[in-house]
Amino acid sequence: MLDVADLNLGSGVRPGEAAAAVWDQFDLAATPAMFTVSATVVRLAGKGGLFRQEWAKTEAGRGGVLCDPHNFNRTWRDARGTLYHDVTQYTFLKTVATLISEASDSKTAARQLGSSREGITERHYMASPAQAPDSSAVLQRDSAGPADTVGR
Repeated sequence: MLDVADLNLGSGVRPGEAAAAVWDQFDLAATPAMFTVSATVVRLAGKGGLFRQEWAKTEAGRGGVLCDPHNFNRTWRDARGTLYHDVTQYTFLKTVATLISEASDSKTAARQLGSSREGITERHYMASPAQAPDSSAVLQRDSAGPADTVGR
């Protein structure tokens, strides 16, 4: 369970993508280490099971046991207890997006999460700042002009 949590928090992958991870998706010799997202775990209604869905096609998992993201979430809820009751798998996505956007920008955060649009990442995954940025230098510079500009 901690390995999946590490993967989620260290990369921002979705729970189903982490559950579908296999060793050939990792390049631990690269600097920095790389994880290639190439599949997700899905439950097909009426088919009675989980499938590792690759981007190009849907097929049953290739060996190994697939972890149902819903079961993982249930196990996660039990493990986090009441102290961390508000920490979900999507908390990891939000944390990754917020940290990257603060260090870089929202476009980079969106690319890390695999989002096609920056606005989705901003609305759903990035924390809003608790305090407005310091824009006093810009406001002071613009207010240095004529004092009678109000109402123009």
